Amino acid sequence: MQRFEQSAALTNDTEIPGYLPGQFLQYVADNVDHNIQTIDGKDTFHGMGIIAAVTPSLKTNRYIPILKVTTSELEEIGKIRIHFYSSKPYTNMRYEPLVDLIAEDKTYNIDILWKTT
Repeated sequence: MQRFEQSAALTNDTEIPGYLPGQFLQYVADNVDHNIQTIDGKDTFHGMGIIAAVTPSLKTNRYIPILKVTTSELEEIGKIRIHFYSSKPYTNMRYEPLVDLIAEDKTYNIDILWKTT
């Protein structure tokens, strides 16, 4: 199973096949740390998992050849280009004044009622 997953990772690369403009693509990542409170920092583990979510979904059928994959090959293809978002500053932005909302609290005497019962 691990060999199949490694072969699929090497075959598919990090590019999303069939991804079209107008579809939403987001990478979702999470990490796990084990044995992190050691004095010398040895025998710790940091793992990272990441998936790509595409909406609307893509359906593909691809043949995955079983390959012998090395760790260095997996490290090389596991890189994702990061695009930083920058927006233009809003120059015509105005805020309406906030209206003060005062509501009567009809429950303020409930504590007195509870204490007297």
